[in-house]
Amino acid sequence: MADGKAFSVKRFAVRFLAAFALLLAVFYAAGPLFARLLLPVMEAEMRLLRPAYRIDLTLAGRDRIEYGIDVPFPWTNPSGKRLDGVTKEGRLPASNVSIHPILVLSVLFAWPAASWRKTGALIVLSLPALFLVELLDLPFHILWKAESGIPLETFSAGMIRFWGHVLNNGGKQFLSLMAVFFSLGAFMLLERRKRTAAPGARVGRNDPCPCGSGKKFKNCCKE
Repeated sequence: MADGKAFSVKRFAVRFLAAFALLLAVFYAAGPLFARLLLPVMEAEMRLLRPAYRIDLTLAGRDRIEYGIDVPFPWTNPSGKRLDGVTKEGRLPASNVSIHPILVLSVLFAWPAASWRKTGALIVLSLPALFLVELLDLPFHILWKAESGIPLETFSAGMIRFWGHVLNNGGKQFLSLMAVFFSLGAFMLLERRKRTAAPGARVGRNDPCPCGSGKKFKNCCKE
């Protein structure tokens, strides 16, 4: 809901699909650059979480991320062979780093913020949340895959196993949803503060609340 107008599901759906198609095209073209910028940050995060590991993340071509991780953990594998460590290698679609911005920005572009200026402010507010969810996704997913099958019995290994299973069972969509909620919450809070602080902006008790909630002012921001 925005500026007292009823929320239109149909209009939101049309705008969402249009934004989604546009962002797919944008990230198809700019996705490799986006991944190239994010991968060093993700690699640094993984090294912070696992300082004893040798970790290497690279963008191979346009469409895949390759990783190599040396886990220096002495153990005996199921066949009885004694190992001083293990090297895990793999690849993931490079589109993994574009999932969150495409979903989140599509929702925010479609949100009835009433003006392009407000929509722009909403997008800017979403950037810290988007950066955070990127760091909570792919680095943990790769570490989870690298440590799978290795009997690491530490608290941090248990947390990575738990979060890896969450990500693999709807957690990625959950992170995108949380980024949307954070962005909308921060936007509505700022709009409420601006309207209540604006000189001469008097709103009647029974008028629609200027925050766009659809409630009467006396039952919303006036409380």
